[in-house]
Amino acid sequence: MRVCAWLFAALAAITLPGCQINPAPSDEITLHDDEFRPFVEYATRKIRLSSYPDLIFLRLVARIDRKTGKTTTLVSLVVGYRARHMRKYQSARNARAEVLRFYKPSRHRSCEKRACTVDEALMIEIPETELRRAPPDGYKLKVFARDGSDMLVAIPRGAIERLFAKIDKQPRPPYAARKHAAE
Repeated sequence: MRVCAWLFAALAAITLPGCQINPAPSDEITLHDDEFRPFVEYATRKIRLSSYPDLIFLRLVARIDRKTGKTTTLVSLVVGYRARHMRKYQSARNARAEVLRFYKPSRHRSCEKRACTVDEALMIEIPETELRRAPPDGYKLKVFARDGSDMLVAIPRGAIERLFAKIDKQPRPPYAARKHAAE
């Protein structure tokens, strides 16, 4: 119990500078171009959305298919919290209550006696056109958990703009020509 409490206190001390939420993302967008993957991936750095009582990190990701040139945009969320039971996030909806594609989450729980620390990693697909049209206060979505602990998430408009500015600046190869050249 002491070790778990100490780890949680250390994590809180590192991530809670005055309990201030830090929605300001870094300007850097990373490019991951692995020839063994069917896509080229652009991603923002981790953005901390919340510190207490839940620790929430967000990354915005865009994957460009090598064959078709189609862009798939995703939000990656990591939620950390203390609870006796996992929340088991299982679906997401946009502000118009439309279902967003929700990929199977990964979950990890570490317990000592009655205190548990839980991490859930979620991946949600958001249509590119919706993200590009996000209002000044960001793109909002709600994530629903099996236990009823819903979570409202706002993707900062600045992160969206920087991601698409980087993608739009990069020259794209003619995907159809590459397909015919390979045949």
